[in-house]
Amino acid sequence: MNKGDPRRPATAIFEMRPPLSQQEKDAQNLDYWSMLCFAFAFIGIFARYKIALWISVVCCIASLANMKSADGGLRAMTSSVSMSFLGLAMAYFSPNSHLYN
Repeated sequence: MNKGDPRRPATAIFEMRPPLSQQEKDAQNLDYWSMLCFAFAFIGIFARYKIALWISVVCCIASLANMKSADGGLRAMTSSVSMSFLGLAMAYFSPNSHLYN
């Protein structure tokens, strides 16, 4: 039997994680709305679904609304906003717009 055997409560060792610093918490805090925006934009552009592009715009707006600091993910937000709106522009104003569902 090794030390900390859970079958013997007297020898069990309970360990607790040290509390995370604010910087580590921010690193773990992912922007799920931005990821959904990218995913739906790719689906909308490559599978040619207008509804996926509109969902991408909604996710992009939700990501902007839930952003904690203005400088947090400026490059990611710029690319997701541009991807979703350019996808909509392609769906409605391109010469092949009749191919989009």
